[in-house]
Amino acid sequence: MPLWVPLGFIFLGVVAGTLALLSAGISAYEVRRRRLAEVKDGRSAMPDMTVSTRTKKKADIDPAPLLTGLLQRSSLGKQLQLAILRAGLVWRPSEFAALTSGAAMGGYLLGFLAGRGNVTLGLLVAVLAGAAPYIYLKGKHSQRQRRLSAQIPDMLDILAASLRSGQSFLSGVQIIVSQMQPPITDEFARVIQEVKFGASLSDALGDMVERADNYDMELIISAVQTQLTVGGNLAEVLDNIGTMIRDRVQLAGEISAATAEGRMSAMILGGMPFLLAFLINVVSPGYLTPLFTETLGHMMLGGALVLMLSGILIIRSMLNIDL
Repeated sequence: MPLWVPLGFIFLGVVAGTLALLSAGISAYEVRRRRLAEVKDGRSAMPDMTVSTRTKKKADIDPAPLLTGLLQRSSLGKQLQLAILRAGLVWRPSEFAALTSGAAMGGYLLGFLAGRGNVTLGLLVAVLAGAAPYIYLKGKHSQRQRRLSAQIPDMLDILAASLRSGQSFLSGVQIIVSQMQPPITDEFARVIQEVKFGASLSDALGDMVERADNYDMELIISAVQTQLTVGGNLAEVLDNIGTMIRDRVQLAGEISAATAEGRMSAMILGGMPFLLAFLINVVSPGYLTPLFTETLGHMMLGGALVLMLSGILIIRSMLNIDL
């Protein structure tokens, strides 16, 4: 039997497992969205304990309970769960780990088959494919951070106006949940839900700060927690924080416009070697083959990659200005 036959079956199995995990993640997202909608409408989001466990939806069933139990007892699993929450996803840590492993295995088989038995190419593709879920997770985290930061000034206006009208802080949070859009509504809806389940408001807000991983939100919640402890005019404090955040956002926009040329230069310098290699291979096929077949060529490629990464990191450090 040819080698590609069993490898093909393994590859199909990996693809099927990956699709099953994605389907479970999408189903879990729908359940989470429905429960948040129930919280916004004032309905109970508690599960019906009278329903038999045999009638549970497939979205509530863990596809890898053993791996979930192992990750829940480890610090790595807790950190992974926190990273998933910060990205606004509804995956389990076990699902993310299985997806990463499946992508790496599928990438290795794809590289191995495409390279006609080349193990090095298979390992390279496996590393790239295995890193894809993590890159996606970080991208979703960055996107959520930008959206959350853009919503904070409007959230402060609503909250300050609610406090001036004589309502409580929790009533202002409920107005935010009903009037604004995710991701900030997701965070505050979870705060309301935790308070309904018996947690203190201060603890629920502290958990939200840890999930949000946002400096502005941390500053706001610190002011709220201080007011809950010692008292004070919270509406005025929130107004001052909102003014400061707007000024900082404006300054960040000006800095981004001033450093746009440097970022474009970094993108051009980073992509130019690969573009030139592609053009050289088109004009003169086989000219760059010694770089991939000879030991000296491997050393040259490794040195070039190290120098490129060093240059990119230096440019990034020069352009990365924290406000």
